[in-house]
This record gives sequence, C-alpha cells and structure tokens, in this order.
Amino acid sequence: MIRRAIVNHLKAAPGVTAVLGGRIYPLEIPQNLETSPAASVALSSATRSHSKEGPMGLVQAEIFVVCWSRRVLEAEDAANAVRKELDGFRGPLEGLTIRNIRSGTERDMDEYIDIVGAYGIAVDYTIDYEEV
Repeated sequence: MIRRAIVNHLKAAPGVTAVLGGRIYPLEIPQNLETSPAASVALSSATRSHSKEGPMGLVQAEIFVVCWSRRVLEAEDAANAVRKELDGFRGPLEGLTIRNIRSGTERDMDEYIDIVGAYGIAVDYTIDYEEV
C-alpha cells in the first residue's frame, strides 16, 4: 500500500521525472533495463499501532529507495531529486494521510556493481501515516 503510493507519487513529481523519467519500480529494476538512471522502492518494515480497543490506524513504515545508473554521479543526482521530493513531505497520498516522511541513512550499494551493471545509491526513509 505505502510502496505503491510512494512509487506513484515519485512518478508524478516533476523534479524526479526530470531525472528518472518513469523509471521508478517497486522492489527491483527490470533486468533488461537499457536506460538509466532508474530507481527501486522497497519496504523494509511497517509497524501498526494498537490500543486496548484494537488497531489505531497509525503506521510507521521504513522504506529505502535505490537510484541506479551506469554513472555514479548520475545515480547521486537521482537520489538527490528523490530526497528533495520525499524528505519532509506531509499530506494526502492515495487514500493515506502522510504525517511525515524523514530521510535517514544514505549509502553506496557498491557490492551490486558487478551484479546489476550499475552504481546504486540507497536512502532510507521513515514514513508516519494513517491508513483507513
């Protein structure tokens, strides 16, 4: 649910599409991807709050977005465009109410260069939101 909302939000954000076009995918990039840069959005965890009465509808999710490119500075530009769009975002998003998105750790995914054939820069995000 949150992953789909984030993917669709990034695909609609002019600052992100200027760098990535529509090449934003859930979980992993296609193996036959010929154009870069591209990004993948993965869910690390989602913790739902409960009270004595049951679910409260509040969720804290951890996602990470990896921007991939054959050129490391191009991957960095893509990661910066995504961070500028997501960090601090609040508001409605595909039926969810986003209370806050916070960027966290940024890291190189250098162990994947030989596997994917591209450089990856990953950024972690914490998302607090309400679901219906």
